Amino acid sequence: MNIYLILLLIGLIANISLGTYIIGLNPGSWLNRLYALVSMSLIIWTVGDIIFLLASSSTIAMLGDKVSTTGAFITCLFLLNFFIVFTKVRASFPKIFVFLYPLIILFISLELTTNLFVSSVSLTPNGYTILPGILYGLDIAVIALYIIIGLVLSFRFYTRLSSHKERYQALLLIIAVSIPLAFGLITELLPVVIEKNLVPQTSMMTTITAIIVAYTIAKYNLMAITPAMAVNNIIKTMADYLVVIDTNKTVVLVDDSLQEALGKDKTELVGKNLDDLPLSLEGLFERLEAAEFVNNFDAEMQDKDSSTIPISVNVSTMRDKKNEPIGYVLVMRNIKDTKTLIKSLEEDKKTIESSNKELEQMNKLMVGRELKMIELKNEIKELKKVN
Repeated sequence: MNIYLILLLIGLIANISLGTYIIGLNPGSWLNRLYALVSMSLIIWTVGDIIFLLASSSTIAMLGDKVSTTGAFITCLFLLNFFIVFTKVRASFPKIFVFLYPLIILFISLELTTNLFVSSVSLTPNGYTILPGILYGLDIAVIALYIIIGLVLSFRFYTRLSSHKERYQALLLIIAVSIPLAFGLITELLPVVIEKNLVPQTSMMTTITAIIVAYTIAKYNLMAITPAMAVNNIIKTMADYLVVIDTNKTVVLVDDSLQEALGKDKTELVGKNLDDLPLSLEGLFERLEAAEFVNNFDAEMQDKDSSTIPISVNVSTMRDKKNEPIGYVLVMRNIKDTKTLIKSLEEDKKTIESSNKELEQMNKLMVGRELKMIELKNEIKELKKVN
């Protein structure tokens, strides 16, 4: 069996195994999902390389090239997504993903429906080699651009980390992903430059990725349980209502409990102004201006049944590194049952106080009667003495 084919198969198995393992660690994590998608895309890229390598005709070779290039486009797209989430750029620019897909979708469509990137293939003593189309090089430039953006984001993130452990994790991840992609791009571009067929190295080099990432995961629990995952789990399971807003009072986060209480989906709440929500918070932010946080502020909320619910609000200010306010966190608790209990206790207190008053009056009457009886008895005694 061809040694290159064996290496390609090793890369294929490595990507399948690593992608399955990572997504199995925490299927709910965006980071894990995106890494699994990167692995899946590399699998498509590898399959295309295998088809091209084993092609018995120019038609099959062209098919392999189209599959391989499509896999490369998808890989760079998901890889940049991965870097954006990993470096937390997504939190600052949540709509950034909207701008990532159209260009790649366009290039994939052109690749699958035209021969603008690769016009044809020719058979050489070393196997099939591609003949550039009129747009050849533009596809590689786009792939390189996406990868370079991702690596720049990662490097900037790496330089800003203060923890040695986190810096080491980030550096390992950058190296792990860069190695196979760098070799892959080189072996895609060089055949045209030197007019000699080269076996694509991307899939082979992913074995190095597998080793580095597996080491990072085993030693540092990368992409396992993270503080962000713990916070997300707390938010999902907390009974209190949570709202996070920016300084313009635009809602940026709500928890499941509030969505359930209001009968609204997250998409109907995020992006709205806090004043547009069915909450009565008059005076809350005026009090917050004089303090860093406010506790137990009495307010009201209209639930999905249009019922008025009394709530207790705790609000605190979020600040950046320059101590400038960047938003507010509101934690609200439904105190309807508490209010009902207090009202019941107050009514019981009034009943008890009323009963005590009646007892006091009866006691006064009884005491007065006893005193009168004693007074009458004394008068009788006095009369008897006179007689």
